[in-house]
Amino acid sequence: MAAALSLYEKSLRYLGVDDSELAELMAEYCPRFGVDTPERVACFIGQLWVESKLKVVEESFNYEKLPLLRLFKGRITAEQAKEYCRSSKQRANEEAIANTIYGGEWGLKNLGNCYEGDGFKFRGRGFIQVTGRSNYSKLDMILKWGLVDNPDILMEKGNALVAALVFWHTTNRLKTTLNDLSDVMDVRRISLVVNGGLHGMDERVKVSRGLYEHLGGTLR
Repeated sequence: MAAALSLYEKSLRYLGVDDSELAELMAEYCPRFGVDTPERVACFIGQLWVESKLKVVEESFNYEKLPLLRLFKGRITAEQAKEYCRSSKQRANEEAIANTIYGGEWGLKNLGNCYEGDGFKFRGRGFIQVTGRSNYSKLDMILKWGLVDNPDILMEKGNALVAALVFWHTTNRLKTTLNDLSDVMDVRRISLVVNGGLHGMDERVKVSRGLYEHLGGTLR
């Protein structure tokens, strides 16, 4: 008789993700951080799905001029965007774009980027994008991996998962943990913590709630 599927295997199958290694990593690490109930698993994997489609990714800056100016209004000039962005005549200078939008006073205040080149060096990586020198430093205070010197460590699948779980388990600006919010299926507040805004909110709610029902939960 075949063994029953774990919550993690069921979730990945529901999303059409064929990755037995990831399912095994989740089964090993998620319970250590309390992500082991239908509510918590649904909310955790739902957020990872919207953030990265459950692939270890690094942030791309392959922008055209107008989309970049709309997304990062006030943090890059039209002249800079023209010089750095992708067009029919040139490839995007992704390093210059990252250092511009994640540098300067904004980058120092919001991301702790204090040295030239920090914007690109500490670009988003992982399943839940860790971005900025201060966030890499905070994470490394817990993990002791040397992330500030080697941020690419987060491009390894197991490391990316553990980093996401540490973020999930740590008390956030709402003075709670995402596990606590998951217990009451408060996907909207979870999304605000993960994303910092409303990006992809409808999909985050739909996927998390769909996963929860697929794992046997009943929504109120």
